[in-house]
Amino acid sequence: MTIGSTLSEPEAPTEQPDAAALEQSARILGSFLEENRDTCIFNYPWAGIYPENCCHSASLLLLFLLEEKYGLQNVELVRGSNYQTDEAHYWVRADGLVYDLTAHQFSGLKPVFGIPEGSYLRERFPDSEVDAERTWLDREWVCRLYRADRIPF
Repeated sequence: MTIGSTLSEPEAPTEQPDAAALEQSARILGSFLEENRDTCIFNYPWAGIYPENCCHSASLLLLFLLEEKYGLQNVELVRGSNYQTDEAHYWVRADGLVYDLTAHQFSGLKPVFGIPEGSYLRERFPDSEVDAERTWLDREWVCRLYRADRIPF
């Protein structure tokens, strides 16, 4: 951000990020969300019980910030479903890599920071689709907080 710019002005990405930069940003955000569980300085749906039931919010947050910071155009919100158990889960796909900041809500899993998609969670959520709905969180609000250094990424 340049001196004299407003908080609503988007950052101009300097170059296309590599996978390591995306992973680092996702890890920084994941750590922030863990800390935020207790402080709730960033109040979003279910923030106080992260990672439980926060997959939609955390995934949209990551998606918005990947687009904002890096100017990525190919970031997708993926919704995995299991109609037999009536469960659903969200994660992010960018450049064919999966990012799942809330995978550790499931026994035996850890957060995922940029692994090849392959058959990610296919056994637990056999049906998956890109979810184009992005209104669960306010994108402008998230980006404004990021630009004001309230959300580390």
